[in-house]
Amino acid sequence: MDESAQPVIELIVHPDDLGKVIGRGGRVAHALRTIVRATAEGRVSVDILDSDEAAQSVEDPSTGSG
Repeated sequence: MDESAQPVIELIVHPDDLGKVIGRGGRVAHALRTIVRATAEGRVSVDILDSDEAAQSVEDPSTGSG
């Protein structure tokens, strides 16, 4: 849960694939977030992390994402 008490979905991808998931100008990431929010009626947040960043946040939770 983030600060606004919304559930957070963390999409963890390999660093080499991060650009593909985000897409040109963030279009793919925006579309993904739109679909997820629509199905959850806007009550969820989506974070996209590379696997290195995700591993770091597990090691040090104080550096959390968002």
